[in-house]
Amino acid sequence: METNDTEKTHIYRTSIWRSLLPITTIERIGNRGELNWFNSDVQIHLKPLTKQIKLKAIRYSFDKKNWKRYVEPFTVSHEGITTLYYYGIDYKNKHETINKVEIKIDKESPKTEARLLGKKDDDGFYTSCVQVELSVTSDPLKSGLKTTEYSLDGEAFSIYLRPFYIEEMGITRIYYRSVDLAGNKEQVKELIIKIKALL
Repeated sequence: METNDTEKTHIYRTSIWRSLLPITTIERIGNRGELNWFNSDVQIHLKPLTKQIKLKAIRYSFDKKNWKRYVEPFTVSHEGITTLYYYGIDYKNKHETINKVEIKIDKESPKTEARLLGKKDDDGFYTSCVQVELSVTSDPLKSGLKTTEYSLDGEAFSIYLRPFYIEEMGITRIYYRSVDLAGNKEQVKELIIKIKALL
């Protein structure tokens, strides 16, 4: 019996699918920031790449030693970087090459500290211009700083790049905050600077 081109293509594609190793995909669901950092728990979904790929089982592990059978989506809540390993097994007992993915979680907002440099009198008023320096202590296990912003007397926020000076006499209110790569936003902090006179 002759086989037309369409039938030949179907047979060819079917034989290709049957010869392939199983392929498992992962979906990470959570509040995603930048560079694949999350600021929430992350739900893990594992499934075959396509409907044509039939898997007998999917296994996963956090240490590449103790393996569990994947039954339903599970949640990773540990802060920092968690490494997940996983692979699929088809009905011919062919094992997929072990996959590796990092799940990066940072739920804590950054903490910005302000340092003021200038001359003060006994009443707490500055008698010179005041240098304002903002800094964020970074945790190597966390996502890292994206940006620090500040505002003078409630005006629009500006990106903090370097120390700046306050020279106007009277009261100046400085508002500042930082955002990390996971998308955590620090609550706005307020700083009051009182300059009596420049000596």
